[in-house]
Amino acid sequence: MTRIALSRLSAACVSLLMAGVSMPAAAFVLVTQEEARLYAAPAGSLLAPMSVPTNALPAIEVVSPQIMAGPVPSPVSIELVFKTQDATVDIASFRALYGSLKLNITDRIMAKARLTASGLRIENAEIPSGTHRLMLSIADSKGRRTDRELRIQVQ
Repeated sequence: MTRIALSRLSAACVSLLMAGVSMPAAAFVLVTQEEARLYAAPAGSLLAPMSVPTNALPAIEVVSPQIMAGPVPSPVSIELVFKTQDATVDIASFRALYGSLKLNITDRIMAKARLTASGLRIENAEIPSGTHRLMLSIADSKGRRTDRELRIQVQ
């Protein structure tokens, strides 16, 4: 490729970024096959999503995937909404634990997720086939913490 062509390609990419056009992110491994085998939820344990707030605030709402709709294909997109009534969300307090032995995958998620005080969005997370359990946790500025279990059944 010539220098002029490379220069034009670079300029086009910068223009797209400046215009706010986002390119789809490459898939990343959220859970490995080995982790799925070691930490998997027991068979037949796919239940309705459960929220166990310690002080009723804040709340974690799962927007996607729609768990009750059945198995989802991998890679998976996960969208969470955080809600509070009288405090702000402490985004530094976010934690994500995987499986029955609670493998901490927070750093893996944070490397690829878009996290704000209003929620979290993960795109293209590769998860092996099977049933998977994530324990999600967030606290507010008053130190109140909520845990939300998310079970995902992947095709």
